[in-house]
Amino acid sequence: MNIEEALNQFDTKEELIADIDGHLQDLAKENPDYNYSGCDPEVMSSYHIKCRYNSGPYDDETQEFVEGKESKGCIFGQTLQRMGWDGKFSDDMSGELGIEYDGIASILNSMSVLDYVDTCRYSEIQSEQDKGVVWGKLILG
Repeated sequence: MNIEEALNQFDTKEELIADIDGHLQDLAKENPDYNYSGCDPEVMSSYHIKCRYNSGPYDDETQEFVEGKESKGCIFGQTLQRMGWDGKFSDDMSGELGIEYDGIASILNSMSVLDYVDTCRYSEIQSEQDKGVVWGKLILG
């Protein structure tokens, strides 16, 4: 399923949100101490690390993947994979998830599947993950 199909398989916005949130909860419970980016959340100079939807994090400064942080993707990449996403875009979206630095909010907004409040919440989760907050604290509190 491409990204558009994965996100549009639900009858209502509420069903989509419940599915996304359920997968986020599952990932956080399975990996509560996982620090996707490898950054220290207290050190602002490490905020140049960007998540990828289908691999480990990417360092904007060195233009390389972060060594030792191999992964199936960031928390939203793995959520999308669990929703059936096969790594492909729909025809009307440019770039490639995991290559372009599209935040989850811009992806959701570009397809008009969620409103601004919902996408802001997901954008905040993604931003905090990139700063080094572990998944358990990020999602479970």
